[in-house]
Amino acid sequence: MQVTVPVEEGLKISLQFPISLRAEKMQNKNTPSEYKKYFHGGLLLGYDNSSLPISIDCTGSFQYLEHGKYIFNNEIVLEPIRHIFDELPDIAKQNRKQVLFK
Repeated sequence: MQVTVPVEEGLKISLQFPISLRAEKMQNKNTPSEYKKYFHGGLLLGYDNSSLPISIDCTGSFQYLEHGKYIFNNEIVLEPIRHIFDELPDIAKQNRKQVLFK
């Protein structure tokens, strides 16, 4: 991008970078081909899930909420996973997000 206007005090430049939800197939030979993962830009999304895995089918719809969060069929919220490297082990064990979906 090139800005061709004179730079003066008080000049404001606003940039927008459209980011959308995208699904990627797994490229791991040990993961069944029907599994996929979801991203918001470069952020891997996950579902807070400490029970049985859920499925996300192609017939439903996603709605963007905010801060990289999406809701699927008004019930399943996908949000960016957070890194647990710096957390205490007991806190890290509580962070359980499903990131592969069938």
